[in-house]
Amino acid sequence: MKSLWTGDKTNCNESAYQEHQKDPLCNNHLSTSEGDAKENKITETSTDFISVDQQQGDEKNALQNPPDSEEVTNKKQGVETYLAPLLRQFRFGIEDMAPIVGTYQHERNENLDEYFKALGVPYIARKMMGLSSPRLEILNEGEKWTIRTVSMMRTLETTFVLGEEYEETMPSGETLKNVTTMDDDSLVTVSYRPDNSKIVRKYDFNDDSVILTMSYEKSDAVAKRYYKRL
Repeated sequence: MKSLWTGDKTNCNESAYQEHQKDPLCNNHLSTSEGDAKENKITETSTDFISVDQQQGDEKNALQNPPDSEEVTNKKQGVETYLAPLLRQFRFGIEDMAPIVGTYQHERNENLDEYFKALGVPYIARKMMGLSSPRLEILNEGEKWTIRTVSMMRTLETTFVLGEEYEETMPSGETLKNVTTMDDDSLVTVSYRPDNSKIVRKYDFNDDSVILTMSYEKSDAVAKRYYKRL
């Protein structure tokens, strides 16, 4: 019987299907979805080859054409310019700043009685504080700082994080709201009493001593306590 297949690979009829189903020219035997999948697979594979070739070409081009030395130098100088102030600040903090942490022994006072009188401290308490010779201890652990004043009468201790508000209870029972910051070689504590009046205590450190300066905004009296590093 004569085959009804015409030989045209794009025109394969049903009766010729059985005889010519294996013929590679008869692409219509594949379903539309199968044909699309095959075409997509070929396209993806080709794209992969192109991507690999392009990547290899870029790497080869980078090796054959390295960045201009002047361009590299300019980028390096830009980074150094950006980091310079940070490095100076780091060196200042480590090398130039006076040591703060340590133990100090009280040596003498200046205008202490007038200062405490302005704060409303009773006479006997003022005299006792004037005669005391406390030991001052400055500690630092991570972000936390501790200032401890040790005397024969009592030990006062405050622990804080720089720049954060904290409370301090005075021997009189009065509670202060404080913020302590660092200013060069100094620790500065700004305190507010319950009536919102301000007290400032500044610890100025050098290599072998510290001077505590105390002022109260309602008085001209400024007191100082001098300590020697042990």
